[in-house]
Amino acid sequence: MNSLALIISDVAIKQDGVGRFCLNNFHKASGNQNKHRPSLWLRSQQTIELIEEIIRAQNCALEQNQPVNVVNGGNQQGVFVVKELVYAYAMWISAAFSLRVIRTFDALASVQPPTNVPLRDYTELQAKHDSMQAELLDLYRFKIATLESQLVKPQRNPSTPLTADEKAEILRLHGLGFSRGEIVEQTGRSDTSVYFVIRNASADGQAVANDHRS
Repeated sequence: MNSLALIISDVAIKQDGVGRFCLNNFHKASGNQNKHRPSLWLRSQQTIELIEEIIRAQNCALEQNQPVNVVNGGNQQGVFVVKELVYAYAMWISAAFSLRVIRTFDALASVQPPTNVPLRDYTELQAKHDSMQAELLDLYRFKIATLESQLVKPQRNPSTPLTADEKAEILRLHGLGFSRGEIVEQTGRSDTSVYFVIRNASADGQAVANDHRS
């Protein structure tokens, strides 16, 4: 709960760089009585035991993770503590003040956006999106090719020799994944003609590959 705009009894509660709250501000908000000074509360045996328990539970080895930090001098002087100790200090002052502090924290937390929500790794989702987009694009191209073939479907005698353009069209449709039967239907040429065009193209491709290997 860092950088909270926390105000109690018109007193703004300061925080240090790691989010600890200034007890001196709470002391002022409670009425600023001498008997409720933070220094007196810190010396009580119950407070000492509570601080030791927090240190043990959180394994606070680093200074910036300590539940209590006393700053002497400067603009940020005061006693800065974690929220658990704020609640304990408020209860030490009075039940009424403790309730006011707890309700203030709860009300503020309900309107603050969460600051510790883990970021999702969208790499896998992005990969799936790209894959689906590629599949849809291939399907779109296939449908367009089908429509184009239907629009320019030749009305020729299946027995006439194939032109170079017709052979190219057969190979184009074959490359797009059309079956031989679909190519026959689209071009109006015989199954035999389509078969030999595809076979000869495959044989030519294999011959070129063999030449490269040799």
